[in-house]
Amino acid sequence: MAATNEIAASIAGECRARLVATGAVMPDGVGLHDGNVAGVGDEIMTRLNHPELRDRTGAAVTNRGVWRVAATRSDGALEVVRCDNDGRPNPAATATLPAAYVAERVLTVDELKAFARSTRRPSGTTLRICRCSRGPGFCCCRQP
Repeated sequence: MAATNEIAASIAGECRARLVATGAVMPDGVGLHDGNVAGVGDEIMTRLNHPELRDRTGAAVTNRGVWRVAATRSDGALEVVRCDNDGRPNPAATATLPAAYVAERVLTVDELKAFARSTRRPSGTTLRICRCSRGPGFCCCRQP
């Protein structure tokens, strides 16, 4: 866990670079709110309830929703597939996230691939493994 959102975003960017190097995700993509890029294969998190945006099943886009990028658009929009609680994409639950929403309210995320979160974001999240590193920008204790 990182001490700040900025450090978490930096670590997530480094993790993504490794995924790109292995071919797990596409190098090109769309700019996100946290300064990172999301391309095909990346997992992202929506950070604002948007009842007007819905997937094909009719479910609204919600805060902390996890999605896998299926396609990027030249205008900055993302074609995404909702991930179920077990982390698997649900092919029936596809949606288009408009460019403005992506630029303002979407972050990189993927605990299973060791992407970072700030110390405040994991609240209420169940993880199989959590590793905490000590060093500049990291903390392993409660915030005062």
